[in-house]
Amino acid sequence: METLLQKVRSNLMLTHTADDELLRDLIAAAISYAEGYQHVGSRYYDEHEMSPATERAVIMLASHFYE
Repeated sequence: METLLQKVRSNLMLTHTADDELLRDLIAAAISYAEGYQHVGSRYYDEHEMSPATERAVIMLASHFYE
């Protein structure tokens, strides 16, 4: 999750860490959305690697939620 957090923060061009807890929640929501969309089951990505396309979608969706 920390790697995704850094990537989301970079995508948003954030230089502060004040919203990191919010971003973690938004990333979790975006991952949950991706799992539902892909019909892979809840918490699938806790044990499986995300494809680059899924990772990019999660980053973009979490960023959208933040904005």
